Amino acid sequence: MRIKNLFRFFTLFFFASTVFWSYWVYRDYMELIKAYNAKESEAELRHRINVGFDGTWTLMSMMTMVYCIGKLEDKD
Repeated sequence: MRIKNLFRFFTLFFFASTVFWSYWVYRDYMELIKAYNAKESEAELRHRINVGFDGTWTLMSMMTMVYCIGKLEDKD
């Protein structure tokens, strides 16, 4: 029972983490579009890197959340 509660906590934590990182992906992507349209190569590169890393964190958070949900479904 204690392990299930731990996985419930981790599921909520990683859901919040996914929402947090998704916000930053969206924000940096909008800035990337602005930099691309303004032909600012340094700003464009900076935002491309940020979108890539923020996307990686989003994906890792989602994968961990799905793993925790799967562990909640396990029979003890």
